[in-house]
Formats: sequence, structure tokens, C-alpha cells
Amino acid sequence: FVKKLKTFFQESACASGTVAVAVSLYEKTKKKTFRIAQPSGSIYSVKIDNKNNQILLTGPILSVSQDSI
Repeated sequence: FVKKLKTFFQESACASGTVAVAVSLYEKTKKKTFRIAQPSGSIYSVKIDNKNNQILLTGPILSVSQDSI
């Protein structure tokens, strides 16, 4: 949830942000695997395969509410 933007959904994790952090850490450390904590406490795993130009992101997907508009 981004208060200043008044977004509609409260997010408990951010996949694109997680990948961005992993790529930044890879550039600095050359490590290829990372475990990155999310605001919800969940852990996302990121594996960087620079040989095939791929990134694998894994982690839990949970529904935090079921509402209708």
C-alpha cells in the first residue's frame, strides 16, 4: 500500500522490487542466489542465471482478502 498514491490494494510483497534488489546485489557481489524478506515476513528466493539471461523468483502467494467492487 502506497499511502501517498492512495493505491487500492495493500501489498505484502513486491516481486519487481525483490528482483531489483537481487540484481543490484548480484552486480555488487556476483552471488547468484538470494533470499529476500518481504514486508509480510515471507521469504522470496531469487536465482540469477546470467548465462541464459534469466531470473527465477519463487515464494508464497497468499490471498489477504476477498472483496468485490
